[in-house]
Amino acid sequence: MAAVLYITLFPMSYADAEEKTAVDKAYLENLERRVAALENKQAASSGQDASGYLSQDVLDLMETMEVVEKKTLMDRLAWGAEFRNRVNWFNYQDKAAGDDLHTDELYQVRLRLNFFADLTDNLKFSGRLTGYWNWGDSMGQADSMGWGPYNKAAVPSDTSVRIERAYIDYFLESIPFCLTVGRQPSAGGPPGELRENRVRKSTWPMLFIDQEQDVAVGTINTSTFLPLEQSSLRIYYFKYHALDSASLDYKHSGIQSSVNAYGFQLETLVPQMGDTLLAGGLGIIKDYTLSRDPSSFDISSSLGAPRGTYLPTVYPRNVGDVMNYHVLIFSQNLHNSGLDLFTEWVRHDYRPNGRTVQYAVPGIALGLMSDDGVTKRSGQAVHAGFRYTVQFKPMNDPKFGFEYVHGDRYWKAFSDGHDDPLDLMGVRGNTYDVYYIQPLNQYLFCRFGATFINHDFSSGNSIYGEPKPVDEKVRNFYGLLEMRF
Repeated sequence: MAAVLYITLFPMSYADAEEKTAVDKAYLENLERRVAALENKQAASSGQDASGYLSQDVLDLMETMEVVEKKTLMDRLAWGAEFRNRVNWFNYQDKAAGDDLHTDELYQVRLRLNFFADLTDNLKFSGRLTGYWNWGDSMGQADSMGWGPYNKAAVPSDTSVRIERAYIDYFLESIPFCLTVGRQPSAGGPPGELRENRVRKSTWPMLFIDQEQDVAVGTINTSTFLPLEQSSLRIYYFKYHALDSASLDYKHSGIQSSVNAYGFQLETLVPQMGDTLLAGGLGIIKDYTLSRDPSSFDISSSLGAPRGTYLPTVYPRNVGDVMNYHVLIFSQNLHNSGLDLFTEWVRHDYRPNGRTVQYAVPGIALGLMSDDGVTKRSGQAVHAGFRYTVQFKPMNDPKFGFEYVHGDRYWKAFSDGHDDPLDLMGVRGNTYDVYYIQPLNQYLFCRFGATFINHDFSSGNSIYGEPKPVDEKVRNFYGLLEMRF
């Protein structure tokens, strides 16, 4: 809605400001010519130089012009907000451990402030600030006043701010090319907008990557020379991990490699298929690194020993490379039926370099998706689903949908950027998600849903060591209320 208001109101306000600026500039130029003429001759009978008075008029007008120009620039800045309240109920089962655990009434709040600026015809800026917390989240955490979250926003603390997005788009005027640099919309990509009840806000398919990343992307508008509507070629570079620096890059210890990622994606609307997006690409993550802190590979608890007993004795800087391939096909409002359909597939090929994390425990080592650091593996996942909009105006056209995810034993999800309480993509097994969306008005809607995740192998977000068979189930029932403007 913020975008719609911006598109609707911006041309009028901007045109008014431009017209006012043009009139003031013409007046200023006329005054400057008169000052120049008067400065070459003496004033009439009074014997005074009238140019001094006229110069003051020019200075006053220049101050007015500065105010007008600032207002014109501010008119180019648009703001919007999203405010969500959510309540969850969870059930977790682990048959091997005999666990059957319940968590009732976990309340969550998410606030987003979105802002956009069209600075010139070929330069744009976008940003998002995000706050996300659980109700009463700080209860039990001691602070200087005792405990509790009761004064976190009322007393001075630190300068932390959560910048989820901040990037510029620079369009070249001579060729169909755009350079995008900064923390970009690389989380919540298509087809995630169906479940979130929004239009597309991110670039990359969510099964491919769902993380906050600092990226440089060059986009070529290929629809200008190919017979493909809304087609583009995106070439990207980003650092998956930076050096383990204390404060500046030259102060690193050499424990960790700097991990770089490169790749491309080609996307287009499918001819004769309406609003059907086809996207695909490939990339590589070079020198996949370990954590900066070797203690994160502490295996003491799994061996029943006190923490810190079994730390790594050999800690390599990196463990190999990861090749990735992805394809998405996504149809919205198929043949004006109200039906949205999608399927996406991602594959990772792991290329270990023979290095492993080693311990002073015989037979225990961790390599790239293997225990020996040599065996090559491939993992893949598929994500499919639909959403249907019921054309019933008295109920504001409600929607219901279903999504399914399957990840195999060696699947690794790059999905740390999701803001759902459960990681739907990070499963070595199966995820089933069903939801119902009820719009209340143009700014407010609610969503009710249930998520069922069956884990067949351990930790779908880990890339170290051979995944072990498990039999774990997670259930989540929830309701949320969200406002956007």
